[in-house]
Amino acid sequence: ERREEDEENSYGLDPDGQEAWVEMLKAKTLTALFTGIDVVVQNSRTAAEDLHEHVQNMLTSLDMFPQLYAPILQELEKTHKDRELKTFILILQRVTGRCLRMAGALIELTGRNDDVTAELQNTVRVKALASTMRSMRSSKQHQLLLKLQANQLDDLRKEHDDILDSFDEACQENGNLKESLEDEKKKLEEAQKELDRVKAELAAGKS
Repeated sequence: ERREEDEENSYGLDPDGQEAWVEMLKAKTLTALFTGIDVVVQNSRTAAEDLHEHVQNMLTSLDMFPQLYAPILQELEKTHKDRELKTFILILQRVTGRCLRMAGALIELTGRNDDVTAELQNTVRVKALASTMRSMRSSKQHQLLLKLQANQLDDLRKEHDDILDSFDEACQENGNLKESLEDEKKKLEEAQKELDRVKAELAAGKS
């Protein structure tokens, strides 16, 4: 059982973990290195959490010692030998409490390491992309950039032509509407003239 526990809690330091670690370092790529960082951080966090749990159990046991072994302490009190034991337990409680705080600090620090690693990965990706763009501009691949820019200009030109076409259609519709209004106005004027003529004829007939 002890051997199985040690294998389960090897935290990447067992032979298999060591072999995987060596292979990651051999790759010498950013991806492999960042993977290695993640593995180390995760194993460190697991170790810190396990340590925190075990130390917490130790501290709880020390706190319960006077209640669990009250008869033994009472016997020691009779011979005035309990003082050394109580002093020893008190020292253990202080040391264990300090270890507990350190284990908690390790957990917090591994979390911060995770955050820093994530930011570092993003920064490296951005820098790598900028470097790639600069290399493309200064190498024969600048033709690709020119093609991309030409495609963007074509898209803008098409969008501009569509807007002009829409504007021309609107102007044409406005022109047709204006002509229709002029025709209706002329018809109205002719109708008014005809009405005036009829009135004049009627007035002449009455006289």
